Amino acid sequence: SLGSLYSFAVAICIGWLNIGLIYTLFNAASAQVESALHWPSEHVKQWATLASSIIPAGAGIGPLFSGIIFSKSSRRFQLIGADLLTVVGSLMTLCENFGIFILGRFFLGVVAGVNGLVIPIFIREMSPPDVSGKLGCLNKLGYSFGITLSFGLSLALPTDEQESSFWIFMFILPARS
Repeated sequence: SLGSLYSFAVAICIGWLNIGLIYTLFNAASAQVESALHWPSEHVKQWATLASSIIPAGAGIGPLFSGIIFSKSSRRFQLIGADLLTVVGSLMTLCENFGIFILGRFFLGVVAGVNGLVIPIFIREMSPPDVSGKLGCLNKLGYSFGITLSFGLSLALPTDEQESSFWIFMFILPARS
């Protein structure tokens, strides 16, 4: 039925919500992450820049994996693989080791690239032509909601030098959705 198709499309577009979260979580919580992971003050600026820029680098490589490695698998399998990589990448961003943190951020970028390619194709393949365009807008809605959620959650972070572990919840959130 049309109602179940819309419900299915909304559930699939959670991947776009994750893309919004993945791109913006570090920006929203960078001060807390830098403090909690004990980044040396002489490296904070460079490490923060790398932590922000590694996501788009991974997102550029993600569609290549999706096209090359997963070409013989279903879109559903590709999305499940991206979800598993989201869990791994999210957990890695909680590590104090900067290399593991960056690798986790890179994996999340790959997930953003895979989801950005596969979700619209999957929705188009699963929906009849007369509603395909209507369902296509759900991608951007999920992305916008992910960005809004990220910055909304950052309002709960302390603005002074006070330690907070709320950023951990924020960084695990993509793995839970």
